[in-house]
Formats: sequence, structure tokens, C-alpha cells
Amino acid sequence: MLEENNVRKGFFEHDEYLRMNRALPEDVRPLLVFCLSHPAVEGRDPVPAMGQVDLSERLVRLHPGTTKNDEPGSSPSPGEVHEMLEAQKRTRDAEFPHCEFVFSRDGRPIREFPQVLGSSVYPGKTGQQLRRCIQMFHDLRRTGVRNLIRAGVPEKTAMAISGHKTRSVFDRYNIVSEGDLKERRPSWQPT
Repeated sequence: MLEENNVRKGFFEHDEYLRMNRALPEDVRPLLVFCLSHPAVEGRDPVPAMGQVDLSERLVRLHPGTTKNDEPGSSPSPGEVHEMLEAQKRTRDAEFPHCEFVFSRDGRPIREFPQVLGSSVYPGKTGQQLRRCIQMFHDLRRTGVRNLIRAGVPEKTAMAISGHKTRSVFDRYNIVSEGDLKERRPSWQPT
């Protein structure tokens, strides 16, 4: 087998995520939270329809073509994410009842989220610079996988949530940082 040299290793530390969240327009922030907490979502069109969100079961049912592996799946919406989805539904029902999407701007789905993300976080960048910024959207997926594992979610469950079919690809997403290594350093010292 040939060695892969195109494996990206980016992810967001918590302070970077908070900085990015603050830089986004207020109506886009919930979509960032959603994408980070649902790592199976494909970046090209991450906006789910309201019919995909089951608030009573705290699940988002992902349709084929909306996930990274193009297969259907479901992803749980824990705590604050669930509350955010409930708030999105209340806003949609009150202001844009005709809109079928969970996240919208004036009743229209927020399309091309990676471009919105890149231009909001990196204003003034154009061309190749902005394309690199847009690539960072995929770093949310890696960060989401990493967060699942750090939260104690069993790897098999994390793989199902993220849509990874093979262990080798999942391992590429479960990135170990220098901070992880320092945190897990044994407290004993060799004599």
C-alpha cells in the first residue's frame, strides 16, 4: 500500500473555537455549535430540515448525501445542543413558519456555511487565502470526534455518531495533541 501524505491534522482547541464563535454573526453561531456536535454532517450542506430533528428523542436523523460517508444515520443532541435546537425551532415557528430548515437567515437556509465561516473569521481574505480558511470547516469534524472520545464516549459509539466505517480512518480523526500528552503523563518518576 502507498503511504498517504495528504492526511490533514487540524482541529480546534477550545479557545480557538470560542474565538471563532465570537467572530461569527449571531444567526450563524448555532450552526457552528451544531456542526461541532454532529461530526457526521457534511460541510457542503450542513443545514438539516426541521423534519430531521426529533426533539423528543434528542436525535438528528441525517439523510443520505448529508453525511460525510453519504449514508443515513442519526446523531444525538446532548444538553446545550438540544436546548439550542429547541430555541431554533421556536424562532423558526414564530418568525418563519414556512421555512423547513432548522438554521436560516430571514427564512432562507444558510447555504455554503464553510464560506460564511471563513469570511467571518478571516475578514478581508480572498482567493487562495479564503479557500484555506474554508478548509478549516473540516477541522470541526476532527474536533467533534476528538471531543466525543475526550468525553468518554466509547469508540464504537463515536464511530457510529461520526459515520466512520473503518478504524484506520477514525484514528486519523482522533488526534492526540501535546496537551493530551501532558495531561496523561504519569505522576510517578523513574528512579
